[in-house]
Amino acid sequence: MLHSVAMLAVLLYSALADLAPKFNTTPEHVTVKAGDKAILPCTVEYIGDNTVIWVSPRKQLISHSDRRMIDDQRITIERPYVKEWNLHINDVRYNDSGVYKCEINTVPEQEKAVKLSVLVPPAIISRLSSDNIRLREGEVAELICNVTGVPQPNVTWNKRNYRMGRGRKERIGLEGEMLLIHNVTRYCDDIYECFVDNGVPPSVSKAIRVIVEFAPEVTMPNRRMGQKLGRETILQCSIYAHPQGLTFWKRNGLEINNDDKFMTEAYADLENRIVTLSLRIKEIEKEDFGSYTCEGSNYLGSDEEEMILYELEPVIITTPTTTTTREPPYDIIPGNGYDTGIYEDHHRKATTSTAMYPLFPPMVEPDKERGNEEKALVLGHSSCSPKFAILEALIGPLILTLFHMKRS
Repeated sequence: MLHSVAMLAVLLYSALADLAPKFNTTPEHVTVKAGDKAILPCTVEYIGDNTVIWVSPRKQLISHSDRRMIDDQRITIERPYVKEWNLHINDVRYNDSGVYKCEINTVPEQEKAVKLSVLVPPAIISRLSSDNIRLREGEVAELICNVTGVPQPNVTWNKRNYRMGRGRKERIGLEGEMLLIHNVTRYCDDIYECFVDNGVPPSVSKAIRVIVEFAPEVTMPNRRMGQKLGRETILQCSIYAHPQGLTFWKRNGLEINNDDKFMTEAYADLENRIVTLSLRIKEIEKEDFGSYTCEGSNYLGSDEEEMILYELEPVIITTPTTTTTREPPYDIIPGNGYDTGIYEDHHRKATTSTAMYPLFPPMVEPDKERGNEEKALVLGHSSCSPKFAILEALIGPLILTLFHMKRS
């Protein structure tokens, strides 16, 4: 009985050995991300006494049977099942890409092709990309974001508008590794960002600072200011420039220095390229009225604006008032002992004048360039105001009372 079983096993082995090895020769495509493990499959049936080998895309022998033939610790032959001869590549790299072949040394030779594609996340090559860029108004800004990745990444550009706060980023320009800004102005001074993506995470970005230098520009909230003698006033101007240079107030062509009469103060907002320059004038005298000039300069140029300080005169307001009474029911004959002056004075018109300064000096007169419709007229209370109406209502009854008291 045992002899029969042994003979059957020998015959079965001989029959299997006579079968030709075969495997699915349909080419396969394996795609992995760089850094991951790549598994290239190869399944062989009826291997018999034949040998399986793997060949690299560069025609280099990788393995013979289950033994590695190259000095690359990342590569192994894994056989979870008897008929499987899978090629494993750990920590796969982009240069591992290509067509690998699993071959059987039959006659004729059989082979199976497995294409390996390695995806590479986007990356920015810093040494070939722009960092901070400094240029002048009117020049061309050239921003470069040199990138790599598989597949080829898309590059988009954004302007952060960081002075306007978070969340004010805006898309600008076209897609590409270079952004050109022609004829730059001071308003192009900002942080720009290139955003790189190719569908393989993670995406990357790079911030590029564009610094625009420009000559000073002086502005004033108003060019005329009025004030009374003996009072104090403050003249103010703003200088936009980068870089900031010299800023000062002048009078009669000479720079004003701080002393008991004048005091100059500067408030810098360097983030927004602004210096606010104020000139305090104490206890104004006649000779202090006139023209004052605010000037700013840097190595790109200079600018100035003039302000007129004038004397604020008091406003004279004339208010005419008329009061009347009923004629007495009798005739008044001059020379009969009656005082006709009371009656005549009661019918006489009264005129009063009041000299007053504005309630809230100093008065700032708008620029003449803005038109006459914007000029301010500084007055006290109008004769139509409630206070004057009440006063006029009380004058008549008061005079009548005095008249009757004198008669009695």
